[in-house]
Amino acid sequence: MTKDQAMLDRLAEAARQGKISRRSFMHYSMAAGLTSTTATGLWTTTAKAAPSNGGTFRIAQHDGNTSDTHDPGTYLSFGQIAMAHTHRAYLTKIETDQTLGPDVATEWSATPDATEWTFKLDPKATFHSGGKVTGADVVASMNHHRGEDSKSAAKAH
Repeated sequence: MTKDQAMLDRLAEAARQGKISRRSFMHYSMAAGLTSTTATGLWTTTAKAAPSNGGTFRIAQHDGNTSDTHDPGTYLSFGQIAMAHTHRAYLTKIETDQTLGPDVATEWSATPDATEWTFKLDPKATFHSGGKVTGADVVASMNHHRGEDSKSAAKAH
């Protein structure tokens, strides 16, 4: 048994017995070389109790500014982009193996010259309010970035 595996076994046992906080568990798991996703999976399958709902979400990252907004057309910093990924959906996403995968769109294709794209939307895709996501919503989002007065970094200049 390797030193890291022995450490992970001790951490898992401490989690099962409720003798270690989730924060400490994640800290020591990272030190042992686990990714946060793997450590979280290990915690939820070995801990005495999974984390409860509610509380405060804290994140430490650079680039936070008092001028940050929730307008995706103004995202310029790592901080804004990272936070957007916690509460926004996209047509597609990058999977863990670096391939393109579905998010709101379940299928997509393009003309050979890539000037026209077709996306099939997931019929179960909804907004946080429960409203159904439609093709018109997707077009409105795209137009928000490419509009004449848009300051979006995604706009073609």
